[in-house]
Amino acid sequence: MLLKPISLTPIDIVQLILASIFVVWLLFFPNTGIYFAWPVTPTFTAMFIGAGFIVRAFIGYHLWRERYWAKLRWQAVANYAFLAVLFLATMWHIGEMNWRSDIIVALIWVLAYFIEPIMLFLIEPRTPEAKAPLPEDLRHGPVTIGLKRVVTFGLIVSVIIGGLAFINPSVSEYSLALGTGPLRCPHHGGFLRPDRAVVC
Repeated sequence: MLLKPISLTPIDIVQLILASIFVVWLLFFPNTGIYFAWPVTPTFTAMFIGAGFIVRAFIGYHLWRERYWAKLRWQAVANYAFLAVLFLATMWHIGEMNWRSDIIVALIWVLAYFIEPIMLFLIEPRTPEAKAPLPEDLRHGPVTIGLKRVVTFGLIVSVIIGGLAFINPSVSEYSLALGTGPLRCPHHGGFLRPDRAVVC
């Protein structure tokens, strides 16, 4: 099988380190989210972003440790999807970046997540060998029905909660039960109002 390009290793290590730092920082110390690349408030938002980086750290670890490209092809797609979300989030908050108070964090964020997708695109192998199917002894069969049900359940719950928060932002008041305080927004309830067409 085709070996993973050696030039991917330093990118994967940096990805793992940054993701791990963001997990510890935002998930366990969410009150310091104001010192992020842009001020991340309220507390629950910082924790949500920190939890998202757990998946990023998982992908980075396997991209680093795996030797064969055939086992990484699915993660390459997931990596691009995650980087696309980070790019959109960065562009959305570019006017709020902490260029003055925390310029080091802001620069690391912008450089890391603007350079990485370009580097991955240039390094990713595209030869016929890189697209060849896995050898028979490495195939593990289809996804089990139990896993499909768990993933489907998680997707349905996520869509319901996200939809409720989008349609009726006041549902976030229930976060008081978690001790995080309401997820208030300066444009509260502005999702469907033409005079407040801003999403927080």
